[in-house]
Amino acid sequence: MLRYPGAFRDGSCLSPRLFLSQEIWRRTHLRHLWLRLGHALGVEARSPIVPLVVGSEAAAVAASARLLARGLHVPAIRPPTVPTGTSR
Repeated sequence: MLRYPGAFRDGSCLSPRLFLSQEIWRRTHLRHLWLRLGHALGVEARSPIVPLVVGSEAAAVAASARLLARGLHVPAIRPPTVPTGTSR
């Protein structure tokens, strides 16, 4: 027997895969947005997660704080998740 979380079992939440497979335009639009972001940042964007290496932990935390002040939740990724000096 397969077990599903309550939201999926009772239909109150659509599966993201089902949703994106039925509405191709959403996937196309998302891809356009991440490619546009990558271009604006000057990096190659291969997925909706676009890592931007800023170097130090302090720089990553400061960038995250500036983005949060503008309404964007972009957490800093720091060691030990990534090697020292490659915080994003």
